[in-house]
Amino acid sequence: RNKVVCMLKKLKIKFILTNMLLITFVLLVCFGTIYFTAKSNVEAQSKEALEAFVIIPENAEKKQGELNKPFENKSEQKNDFPYYEDAIINKSSHISIFCVKTDNSGNLLSVYEYKENLTASNMEILKKYAKGAIENNSSSGILKEYNLRYNITKTSRNVYISFLDMAQEQKNINAFAKGLYIVAIFTFFVILFISFILASVSIRPVE
Repeated sequence: RNKVVCMLKKLKIKFILTNMLLITFVLLVCFGTIYFTAKSNVEAQSKEALEAFVIIPENAEKKQGELNKPFENKSEQKNDFPYYEDAIINKSSHISIFCVKTDNSGNLLSVYEYKENLTASNMEILKKYAKGAIENNSSSGILKEYNLRYNITKTSRNVYISFLDMAQEQKNINAFAKGLYIVAIFTFFVILFISFILASVSIRPVE
């Protein structure tokens, strides 16, 4: 009788393990797909926001009014640059983005939507950002050392480089991953409980 009881327990455990292995694999595939899809969507939104931040009008020779004033953000810097602008800075973006304008030689001309004071130290940092983006030889990408996404828009006389701090993007992805992890753990234990019930039902004929 003891051998029979032992055999039934082993059969039950085998059933549960087999069931949980299959279910765990399915959960990993499903939740992994959900996570990477959500991650891709967040990254795509960031890239779209960067691309839409600087708009080149059809008639670039037309003066763009009061839309773009060089060094307008919390700056004591004198406006020593030409008033003329050949692009529109889209300030309606809900994502925190700032932009620098350089000439074709890489000299910094203007700064838009930068949240910090434009001190000499911050200006040097912005120059490093711009230099890093230009030296990447790509119209868009990531500056890993600064944790920034960037997008370069060129006109006939100027270069506009938009930057997005990836901290908020990563925070959103991590928050989603944490929620997904909690749901996955909860789902795993629910299925484990159901597996125990199914195992008991399945071995009744053997008993």
